[in-house]
Amino acid sequence: MESTFTPHLRTNYVPSKSEVEQIREHLSKPLEEHTRLKEKIVRFQAILDDLHEQRNKLDVHIQDHLALISGARRLPHDVVREIFCCCLPTDRNAVMSATEPPLLLGRICSDWRKIALSTPNLWASLHIHVPHCREPAHYSKWGLIAEAVKHWLELSGSLPLSISAACPPFLGRQVDRQTSLGITYFLNVLTRHTHRWEHIDFTFPLPELVTAVALLTEADVPMLKSVILESTVFNDIISGDQWPPLISFLNTPTIREVSILSFKHTAYLRPLPWSQLTGLYLESGLGPWDNALSETAALNILKQCPMLVKCKLFIESDPVSPVPHPVAQGIMLPHLRSLILVEGTDDAMTPQFVNCLGFPGLTYLGFRRFSNSHVSHLPFALLNFFKRENKIEELELGLEAISPPDLMQCFKLAKNIKRLTLNAPERLWGYPANPALTDHTLDILSPSYGDDELHCPALEEITLRSCRELSDAKILSFLRERTDPANTADGMVILKRATFTINREMMTDIMPGSQPMIANGLNLDLKYIPPPLELDPEVTEVSDGPRLKVSYITWVPDQFFSPFRGLRKRTMNTLV
Repeated sequence: MESTFTPHLRTNYVPSKSEVEQIREHLSKPLEEHTRLKEKIVRFQAILDDLHEQRNKLDVHIQDHLALISGARRLPHDVVREIFCCCLPTDRNAVMSATEPPLLLGRICSDWRKIALSTPNLWASLHIHVPHCREPAHYSKWGLIAEAVKHWLELSGSLPLSISAACPPFLGRQVDRQTSLGITYFLNVLTRHTHRWEHIDFTFPLPELVTAVALLTEADVPMLKSVILESTVFNDIISGDQWPPLISFLNTPTIREVSILSFKHTAYLRPLPWSQLTGLYLESGLGPWDNALSETAALNILKQCPMLVKCKLFIESDPVSPVPHPVAQGIMLPHLRSLILVEGTDDAMTPQFVNCLGFPGLTYLGFRRFSNSHVSHLPFALLNFFKRENKIEELELGLEAISPPDLMQCFKLAKNIKRLTLNAPERLWGYPANPALTDHTLDILSPSYGDDELHCPALEEITLRSCRELSDAKILSFLRERTDPANTADGMVILKRATFTINREMMTDIMPGSQPMIANGLNLDLKYIPPPLELDPEVTEVSDGPRLKVSYITWVPDQFFSPFRGLRKRTMNTLV
C-alpha cells in the first residue's frame, strides 16, 4: 500500500503540521478496513472454536466407543492375569512401590485393579525394608508398612512365598529398644506364614532372628527350599547354644539352598542336611579376621555335599598344618557349576586344599583374598584351578591383595575364559587396597603385549569395577585391539561386551572413538562415579543407540524409607 510518505517510513523524518493532517486523512480508510477485518476474524474464530469443540466431542465419542472394542478390553481375565504375572521381576522379589508391578498394575483402571487384587501369583513375592526407628515420627510409618505387609500376604492366598526382609546395618553392637521391638513385630508378621515359606532372605540383628525362629521345626516349613540369614550387626557372635534354634528348622526335606552370612563360629553348622543341598554360601563375619572356616572344616563340609551346584566359602589355611584332613582327600563334586572362594587375612589358601577337590563341570569361579599387607606375596592357590584340565568359562577376581605377577600368571593360564570380572575397591578394612587394576592390567590382556602368547584368548565379555587408576585412553586402546578382526589370526575371539565402573570424573571422552566398534557389534557400558562414596547414587544415563550406555553417577542423600533398600537378586552367584 503506497502513499506520498512511503520514502519517509522507518526513518527519523519529522512531518510538518500540515503533513500530520495528510497522514491522518490517508489512514482513515486503512483503519476502517483494519476494524472490519478484525471483526471478521472474531466471527471466523468463533466458527473455528465451535468446529474444534465439535471435533473434540467427536474424538471423545469415537475413543469411548473404540475402547469398547479394544483388544485389551476383550481379553479374557485369565489371559490378563498371565500378562500381569509376566510383568513381575524375575531376578528378585517384588517391592512395595507404586512405580513397579504389582502395585502399578492396580493404578491403570478399576477393572485391572480388581484382576490384580484377585491374582495371588502377583503377591507371592515381597521385599520389605525395615528402617531404623530414629525418632517418634517414624513409629506411624512402621505401622503403615506392617499393615501393608499383612494385606499383601493375604492377597497371595495359599501360594508358596518368596520373602526378603532387611534392616540397615548397625554401626555398633547395640540395637535400640524401639528398633528391636519393631524388627520383632515385623518378623512375627512373617512367621505367621511359615507353612508357605519357599524362599526367605532375612537380614536382621542376631537376637531378633533367634527369637523369631527359635520355636520353628521342620514341620512348620514344609515348602522351604532356600534360606538366607544375615546379621546387620558387625561381628555378631553366635554361641553354641544359639545355633540349634537358629537353624534347626532347616532340616526340612525340601531345603536345597542355605546361605549363612555375617556370623562368627560357623563350626556349629552340623545339623544342616548337607547331602541334599544344591547351594551353600557361608560367610562368617562382616570383617575377615578370625572368622573364616579352616581348610579342614571346609573340606569336611564339602565332602558331605555331593549335590552342590553352587557354593561360596570364606576360608583360611589351618593354623597348625597346611595338609588337609586325611578323610577329606579326593572330594568329588560332579554337579558343581559355580564356586566362590574367599581367603581370610594373610593366611593364604594352600594348593593342597584345591588339589583335594574335583569339579569336572565347574564353569564359574570367583576368588577374593583379604590381606593386611599392601600386596600379598603368599602362594596363589587359585592358579591350581587352571593348571589342570577345566571347563571354567567365567572368572571373577577381587584384586584387594593379589600381586601383579600372580594376576598375570592367572591370565596366562585362563585359556577358556569367556567372561572376566575384576573388582578393585580403593580401601579394604582401613588399609589401602592393592592398586592392581591399572593400565598395565589391560596391557597384558591386549594382543600387542610383548609375550609369547595372548592372555585370555577366548574372552568375549569383560567387567572392571572401581578402576580409578585406569585411563580413558587405555580403555579405548584395549577395546580397539580386542575388537580388531586382524588379531583373530592369533586365536583371539572378538570382544562382544565391555563394562567399566570408574571411580573418578571423565578425563577423555571415548564415545567418538568407540563408535566404529559399537557399529560392528560391541556393547559398551561406561559408569563414571566421582566421590564421595558415603552417599547414595543418582544415575544419569546417556545412551547412543542400543549398544552404548554412559552413566554419570552423582551422590545424593540416602532415602531413609526407600522400599528398595536391602533388595538383592535371588541368585548369589557373585563375588561382591
